[in-house]
Amino acid sequence: MNAFIIATVTIHDAEGFEKYVEAFAALFGSYKGEVLVADGAPLLLEGSWPATRTVIIRFDSEAEALRWYHSDEYQAAIKLRIGASTVDMILAKALA
Repeated sequence: MNAFIIATVTIHDAEGFEKYVEAFAALFGSYKGEVLVADGAPLLLEGSWPATRTVIIRFDSEAEALRWYHSDEYQAAIKLRIGASTVDMILAKALA
């Protein structure tokens, strides 16, 4: 069953965040995931959306999503992201 990482990102330091993006790109290919959305200007239909970037990543399973998230490589990349942005992230499973 597919699982999705959904993140809203507020970038405070564009240069610092770019270092995270580079680290992410270098390691992501080792995992069975696909970046479906990485949008810096989504069209707001209702409510408010203060994030500067919205990201949706699809994985083949919850286990694969968690393997990526908890990997030593991604945890190192997160350290680059922390000073440059604020992130809210969830893992959601697809309907059967």
